Amino acid sequence: MQRKDSSFVDLHFAFSVLRFVSPFGPSVYRCKCGFVFGDPFKTLTPSYTLVLKDRRNTHFRKAFGADYNGYPTATSAHYPLHRAIQRVMTSPKFAKAQTLSEDIVQAVAKYLKKKSKGNFYLPGLRGTIERVAQSYLDCRHAKMKEPEHNEPIDFLKKALIEQGLIKANNGWVDAWGTK
Repeated sequence: MQRKDSSFVDLHFAFSVLRFVSPFGPSVYRCKCGFVFGDPFKTLTPSYTLVLKDRRNTHFRKAFGADYNGYPTATSAHYPLHRAIQRVMTSPKFAKAQTLSEDIVQAVAKYLKKKSKGNFYLPGLRGTIERVAQSYLDCRHAKMKEPEHNEPIDFLKKALIEQGLIKANNGWVDAWGTK
C-alpha cells in the first residue's frame, strides 16, 4: 500500500463527504477536494475509462490509503459509506423508503461496523450518514434508476450516468442534477 501524505489526507477532511450524484454513487470525475480525474465530455472508450479509473484510484490511494482499486481497507482514512447506503437503501426493508428514518441511519451504521473498513470512528458520523443518505433519497425522489440489492457497481455504468447528468446540466453536478 502506498504511504499516505498526512497533509494531503488532512486537506480531504476539510471537505464534507460527497453526496450521491446518482444512486450508483458519488462522482467518478472529481474528488471532494476538487481534483478532476477526467473530462466528462470526452467519449468513454474502454481505454479512456481505464485512464479515468486509474487517476481516481491513484488519487484515493494517496489521499486515503485506499487499496489498488481505490476502495477502503482496514487501515484507510476513508470508509465505505456510499456502498453501505446503497446496500441499505436497496434492501427489501428500505427499497420503497421515501424519507430518512432512524432505522435507515442505524442500518447504515451497523453495515459500517460489520465491514470494519477504514476510519469511520469519527465525531459527526451520524450527521454524515444522514446527509449522504438523504442525497440517495433525493436521487430516488428524482426517479433515477437504482442498482439492484447487492448489485456490483460497475465503474463504466457510473461514469455514463454521471456524464449524462453533466451534459444535461451543461456542467458539473454535485447531486442528482444540481450544480
